[in-house]
Amino acid sequence: MEPTAGAVAPIAGRERTIRVWIAINAAILALWLLVPLAIGIFEDDRDASESENRSLAQWPSLPVALAEAPNWLTPFADYLRDQIGLREAFTNAHAWALYSIGVSANPDVVIGSDGFLFQRTLSKPGDYLEESFGRLRLAQDEVNAVVGRIAKNADRAALIGVPYLVAIVPNKSIVYKKYLPQRYRERISDDRMLGQVAKEAEHRNIPFLDLSQAILRVSKNQLSWLRHDTHWNSVGAWAAYQAIADKIEARYGHSVIPLDSEDVKFQGRATIDGDLAKLLGLRGLSEMTFDAAFAREVEVQSEEFLKDGNRTIGSLIRTTYVDGPRIMILADSFFWRLRPLLIASSSEILWLRQLDFTVPWDKVEEFRPSAIISLYIESNFILKRWMDD
Repeated sequence: MEPTAGAVAPIAGRERTIRVWIAINAAILALWLLVPLAIGIFEDDRDASESENRSLAQWPSLPVALAEAPNWLTPFADYLRDQIGLREAFTNAHAWALYSIGVSANPDVVIGSDGFLFQRTLSKPGDYLEESFGRLRLAQDEVNAVVGRIAKNADRAALIGVPYLVAIVPNKSIVYKKYLPQRYRERISDDRMLGQVAKEAEHRNIPFLDLSQAILRVSKNQLSWLRHDTHWNSVGAWAAYQAIADKIEARYGHSVIPLDSEDVKFQGRATIDGDLAKLLGLRGLSEMTFDAAFAREVEVQSEEFLKDGNRTIGSLIRTTYVDGPRIMILADSFFWRLRPLLIASSSEILWLRQLDFTVPWDKVEEFRPSAIISLYIESNFILKRWMDD
C-alpha cells in the first residue's frame, strides 16, 4: 500500500528537522574544536601545562643545514603537539570526567570522600600511605641518629641560652583518615615512624613535639587542612602555633610567641587549584579556605628573600612589632600558613627551608634568635636525610 501525500509530509518535515539539528550540532562541535585551535596558533607559546603539571615544548631553532632537517622534525612535532591543538582542554576534560566518578587520573593521588584528596608516592623510595599504615619502619640506628641530632642541637642551643624545639606535622591521612576510602582507612596505624622517634625523644627528654593531638582536637569542629592540597590551612597552623608556644613556655619557663585566642579571627574565602588537584590535572577545582586576621596591627617593614641560584631557600622578615621576639624557623612549605601568625607576634622572622634536622649555627650566631623552631613533616621521615651525614 502506497503512503498518501498526507503521510509523506510529516516524515519529510521530521527529516528536515533532523538534518538541521545535525548541522547545528556539527557547527557547535566545529567551533568547539576550531576556536581553541585558532587561539593556539595566534597566542603566545605557553611555558607549562597546568593540567599535566609539566613543561611544554618550545619552538625549536631552525636547521642551518639541510642534513639537520630530519632531526628538526621531532622537536617541531613536539611543539605542534604541545602548543597548537586541544591537548590542554582534552586533558582537563578527561581529568574532570574521571574525578566525577571517583577515579584518580594520577596514581600518586587518592580520591577520598567529601572532596578530600590524599598524597601517595611522590617521594621515593617510600609511600606516604604505607608510612601511615605503619608498614615502613625505622631501624634502631636510624631512630638513634635522628634523636641524637636533635639532642646535640638542643645542647648547643642551651649553651647560648636559646629555646629550641622540634615540632612534627602529622600526615593528612592521620588527621582526616575518616575521609579516606575504606580500604585505606581501616589500615591507618598509631604505630608509625613518628611514634618510634617520639618514644625515644621522650625517653631522652629532648625538646620534641608531636602536633597530632593539637591538630586532631581542632579538626573535630573546624577544617584544619585544605581538601585538595597537601598543606594545612590557617586553622591548622594556628593550632600548631598554640601548641608550640605552650611547649616552649612549659619547657623553658617563658613565652616567646605571644598571641592569644582573642587576637586571632578567621575569614573564609574561596581558593582553587591545590597541589593535589593539579596533580590530577584538574583546573578550577575550588574549595573554602581561611585566612587569619589579627586584632593587633602589625605590618611587614621589609622582607629579604634568600636565594640559591633561582631557588628561594628562605627569607628575613622585619615587622613593625619592634618589641616582639626574633624567631628562627626551619621548615618547608608548611611555613607559609604560619607566616602571618609569626608576623603578628614577632619583630623579626628568619625562615630557612630545611628538610632535615640540621641547624645552621652560623645563621644563629648572626641572627641571635629568641627561639629556634624546627618544623618537620611526618612523611619526610621516609627520606631519612639525617642519615646522610
